[in-house]
Amino acid sequence: MPALPVALSLCGLAGRLPATVLARGGAAVGGGSSAPSAGEMLRDARGLFEAARAAGFRGVVLDAALAGVRPRELDRSARRDVASVLSRLGLAFAGVDLFVPATHLLDAAHMDRAAAALAQAIELAGELATMSGAPPAARVLTTTLP
Repeated sequence: MPALPVALSLCGLAGRLPATVLARGGAAVGGGSSAPSAGEMLRDARGLFEAARAAGFRGVVLDAALAGVRPRELDRSARRDVASVLSRLGLAFAGVDLFVPATHLLDAAHMDRAAAALAQAIELAGELATMSGAPPAARVLTTTLP
């Protein structure tokens, strides 16, 4: 059996994990007939966390564009909640992904908001790493620049 990576990037996975992950994730997370379907489970951040855990990953890289973990939506208390949920699920915090369209960083009409989103994502990565007791290497923001 091939070894799984230590952490799973959740970027772009909301509602569409590969079938092999869904098959393992749905069985391990659910249980009984009242368990949510894989599609329902993967619509929110917690569902993605649970699917990652059920698939055997030991950590997650958060998608800062996903509803429920967007930096602008999370006050300090909500950030503690995210760290707590990860801890309860036995998942390590491994960083944050935020892919802003290159045009937003180059176009004056979008530049300020795009730069603010990146700054907020950097702050989120630092705070969640601290709150979850993650090593300094987890204070990572993955993005692309034009």
